Amino acid sequence: MEVLIGLTILGITLLLFWQSYNNQIKLGEKLANSYAIDRLEYDVKILKKISKMNELSQGSYGKLSNFKWNDVEFKGTSPDEEFTIKLK
Repeated sequence: MEVLIGLTILGITLLLFWQSYNNQIKLGEKLANSYAIDRLEYDVKILKKISKMNELSQGSYGKLSNFKWNDVEFKGTSPDEEFTIKLK
């Protein structure tokens, strides 16, 4: 009986640990995407000012992709959402 109680407590502890670990991973991914979008915004504005937008590399911003731009806005997608950066 004591072994079953011990195994139950161990199982509950492992379940709580696993949920906490998964939440930490998701939070880390969200923060990394948010940071990548912020960094991309600053880079886009600088490259726009010096007329070098064609030198922007999509691989430098993690999981951000589908970059499209015109004179007014810059669009792309992240795993969580689509984002738009106003250029003016």
